[in-house]
Amino acid sequence: MSSDKKEYDVFKGLLSGKQVNTLDSQVILGCVAARSQEALGDSPRVYVLHDPCDIRKPYASEMEDMGKVLSLQKEVISGYCSFNSVAIVPDQQEVHLLDSVVYGTGSAGYVSQERVHLIQSAQAGAGILQDKKGRQV
Repeated sequence: MSSDKKEYDVFKGLLSGKQVNTLDSQVILGCVAARSQEALGDSPRVYVLHDPCDIRKPYASEMEDMGKVLSLQKEVISGYCSFNSVAIVPDQQEVHLLDSVVYGTGSAGYVSQERVHLIQSAQAGAGILQDKKGRQV
């Protein structure tokens, strides 16, 4: 399974559970974003594209902060949402990842579109809360 003692010890630690390697997504994405900024440099024009999409987990029942998303058949199923952002320079044939966020509608910090609309209507209407149809709440 291994070619030398050092490699054997690494495998032994991983398989026994004594050695745990964890990667922090925020650290990795921070490095990726910094590299993207360097690559974009002083480009006179940059296009930023955002791609919200659903990660469908129709057979999962108990995963951390899982929420509800739409299936391809427009049925509500279990899953996560993601929001990815990339940058491109029109003159280059490259795509630069800026950020990628995965979240569940079941997480404590999730704010629904309905709640955002209520807050915006309260700010615009001097404290009067209205739903999407304009009815006072």
